[in-house]
Amino acid sequence: MRNVLDRPLPVIAALALTLVLAMCKGDAGNTGPAGTTGPMGDPGPAGANQPKLIAVTNAGYPSAPLTTSCANTGARSVTVTAPAGVAGQVILTGSIEFDVNHVNPTTDLVTVYFGTGAGLCSIYSGQVEIAGAAPSGGYEHTIGVSGAYTLAAGTTATYYLNMAGNTAFFHYYSRLTALFVPN
Repeated sequence: MRNVLDRPLPVIAALALTLVLAMCKGDAGNTGPAGTTGPMGDPGPAGANQPKLIAVTNAGYPSAPLTTSCANTGARSVTVTAPAGVAGQVILTGSIEFDVNHVNPTTDLVTVYFGTGAGLCSIYSGQVEIAGAAPSGGYEHTIGVSGAYTLAAGTTATYYLNMAGNTAFFHYYSRLTALFVPN
């Protein structure tokens, strides 16, 4: 086995310098430029203050006759308030049951709407018709209704289940639900 000191003097000097430099530490240099942004990470869990769905329901037996003009017959409505800073969609769903005293040969017709005011028929939602040729007698019809509106952050709106038909129709029962879904 050979001794390191058997080497020529320049080799020994280079080894000594390498050892000295490895043990010495100078001042830190300047910080380099920022690197490129990395890929987006996975979404984190919902926080405690995360906006939630809001649901409001109004149901009952109004037992009210219809009129030929658009009206909130039976006073069915729901009011929704969007949280401050949170805009969203209001999804309206419901059902309505009509009792109809049909007399042949008259065609009986009722149209159901959603509106932002009692008597405003702005969004068509359904219709029931009993043909004039149908036998005279009592009929019962239940239909599903739906619609959607946008709601600005921090605002309140009332939505009405409005209808217009002939006087053969009787609004027996209805249910209206509004679901606020944050954007």
